[in-house]
Amino acid sequence: MPSNEKFRVAITPEWGSRTDEMIGTALREVFGPHPDIEHELLPAHPEEIGVPEVIDQYDAIIVLSYGFPASSFKGLKRLACLCRWGVGYDKIDTAASTAADVLVALTPLAVRRPVAEGIITLILAVAKNLSELEARTRDGRWREGLVSKSVC
Repeated sequence: MPSNEKFRVAITPEWGSRTDEMIGTALREVFGPHPDIEHELLPAHPEEIGVPEVIDQYDAIIVLSYGFPASSFKGLKRLACLCRWGVGYDKIDTAASTAADVLVALTPLAVRRPVAEGIITLILAVAKNLSELEARTRDGRWREGLVSKSVC
């Protein structure tokens, strides 16, 4: 990258209209103090996301769920890093990225708490037979098995 050129970061479009809500604060905190870094949302054309001519316009790409097969890495000159938001890289051909000198980074801490909350919610739902209780409530039979009618 020439010294007068900005470091360009692309964000894959599956974030959609919620990009700012989901990662806007992080983008502003990390990139805001650095005028030599610019970021933008990739166009919402899924067939173009993994095309080398499109992705090689950037130095880094923040990926939510798009895949990058081996063909994505052919002839790349500029792209240095695919930053996968979350865990897992099964949709990214890591052998091809390594051969193209493109680093693949993960952010496991980004989803640690939501995953833990989901697991606890599922455990409680199964332990308390929530689907049966929900069906009874919808049928108007919510009082069945009620131990006490007072909350106090």
